[in-house]
Amino acid sequence: MPPFQVGPDTCPHCPGEADADCIQLRFVFAERPNAPGRRHKNAEIGTDAAFELLHEVPVPAQQVFRWCQLSGADRVSFANAVRVALTEARNGVPAQIGDLLQKVVGRTAHFKDGSTKEVDAIILCTGYQHYFPFLPEDLRLKTTNRLWPANLYKGVVWQDNPRFFYIGMQDQFYTFNMFDAQAWYSRDVIMDRISLPTQSEMRKDSAAWRAREEKLEDAEQMIWFQGDYVKQLIDLTDYPSFDIETVNKTFMEWEHHKAENIMGFRNNSYRSVMTGTLSPAHHTPWLEAMDDSLESYLKAK
Repeated sequence: MPPFQVGPDTCPHCPGEADADCIQLRFVFAERPNAPGRRHKNAEIGTDAAFELLHEVPVPAQQVFRWCQLSGADRVSFANAVRVALTEARNGVPAQIGDLLQKVVGRTAHFKDGSTKEVDAIILCTGYQHYFPFLPEDLRLKTTNRLWPANLYKGVVWQDNPRFFYIGMQDQFYTFNMFDAQAWYSRDVIMDRISLPTQSEMRKDSAAWRAREEKLEDAEQMIWFQGDYVKQLIDLTDYPSFDIETVNKTFMEWEHHKAENIMGFRNNSYRSVMTGTLSPAHHTPWLEAMDDSLESYLKAK
């Protein structure tokens, strides 16, 4: 199965959205100042994530904020399912607090705190949600976004039917290397190169990983946890090995940079574990790099 599915049941809804006089996309509430007939320069952002100050918000919210910058917005407001202490935005873009959206009338968004905003676009935030309505109930994974979903032996084999496999269901530090290793393991099970243990043994193994996951206290522990998981899959197959420990350390460096400056961590460079090559720094700080074209991205300093 692919990592994630998004469908209508995973999106937030509010009265009046079907008849709203604005564009509806999945991610945020936003107003585009250059839209025909629009007089305001305001971006109204609605997300189900709770954040404190903008320099501490999750990465998806940063991307939304930058999308509004690229659109020319000079004001950003956040409307969250959980009221937050967001009081200001960085880089000269004022921010306002909004509460949970209650309804939309025409272009007017009405919030729980009684405030209203004129909006040009509704972009709905869903986060990562596992959603498989096309599967029968006995094959359907139901889990939150976490490092060790239940009922998946070695993170991939559906324990109730070991002929069925899921790939990429975990919350992720590792991505494509992990997906590859999972695919290698699944292939070897399918081709009888790996014999699965009994149901009770599979459940015992999964329970041990889950118990370890539940004791993780910070991002560094989570990184080592997932690194150990990927290493185990590699050791069980002929997937090309690589330096897991160095990858973990690189992830920790990246995580520290995020903690130090959530709006600036993308300006750092990291060394390839495979080649030893240090990535060149981009010619423009991320928040100032408004040209996302390939030509601009590849341009040297």
